[in-house]
Amino acid sequence: MRDFETTEFETMAGVRVPAVTAEEMREGDRIAVDEVGLELLQMMENAGRAFAATLRETAADTERDGRFVVPTGNGGNGGGASVPLDICRTTGNR
Repeated sequence: MRDFETTEFETMAGVRVPAVTAEEMREGDRIAVDEVGLELLQMMENAGRAFAATLRETAADTERDGRFVVPTGNGGNGGGASVPLDICRTTGNR
């Protein structure tokens, strides 16, 4: 298994979070699917649930009336964004 190039960014709350490049994420997905045997759709659903929970918590802690925007890039992540947005929409966020 290859070592991933680790970079970090800092959240608005000051938490340092490790980040990977798009190439590294594709390799991580490939390993999870091909070598570990996970299903890509299940991985997206699990990540989407966790992201939705974070969005709801963040929206609840602000005066945004449950509203937020989730920008997506051109890296093929539209499906990954649709899961948390669908979850949030069905639980009362807009």
